[in-house]
Amino acid sequence: GFSWAVGRLGPLVWWRLRPSLAERDPASSSGRIRIWLVMQMAWITAAATAQTGFDPLIVSSQLGAAEAASFGIANQLVVGALIPLTILTPLFMANMAAARGSGWSKRHSRDLKRLLLQSSAAGVIAGVILFELGPWVAEFLGSGEVEAPRSLYLAAGAVVLASFMAAPLQWVLSGPAGLRVAVRIQTVMVIGNILLSLWLANLIGTAGPFVGTASVYLIGATTMILAIRLKPQLLAEQHS
Repeated sequence: GFSWAVGRLGPLVWWRLRPSLAERDPASSSGRIRIWLVMQMAWITAAATAQTGFDPLIVSSQLGAAEAASFGIANQLVVGALIPLTILTPLFMANMAAARGSGWSKRHSRDLKRLLLQSSAAGVIAGVILFELGPWVAEFLGSGEVEAPRSLYLAAGAVVLASFMAAPLQWVLSGPAGLRVAVRIQTVMVIGNILLSLWLANLIGTAGPFVGTASVYLIGATTMILAIRLKPQLLAEQHS
């Protein structure tokens, strides 16, 4: 969640501030825009940090220290499984920038679908590996004193899969109007994730926050796809 928010806010600052400082637009209120940006950045960054940082606190406060230890190790393994996304992110960014620079076409849309399928396939592989090996690694790291239920690592694998599926879409909506849509979606995702994690932690235990995160990521990705289908011009949007 935090990486999504930062990935949105950086370009959003660019789109908002650059026109306000241009000589061709002397009447624009750069001060008002800056204040709006600071408020938006503070809100989304705080909310996204809460999304990623509150899960261990939720498990600890709702379920106890032993469950928090189990969740903590699983959460670190999820972070490790998502390292390939850090490597692939520049590729996604470069592909989207090249497509926009050459003028978005139906071929680019087909390429995006192919990229989504490939990323999802990689997510399946990473998720299965985490599900199969995670409990063994957790038992080793916890010296046999930390429980590693299969249900917890099934949910952790779902988070990895959902993250891989949503990753290419992170950079699709990067024009001025697209960023506004993406930031709204991200805000709803963050709030929904926190509330869902609280509810599911009490309902199904340590796996709850992972199930909530995976569900919210999939819903967010689906919403972005629907936004693109309803407004395909967002794909071809360029700064002027």
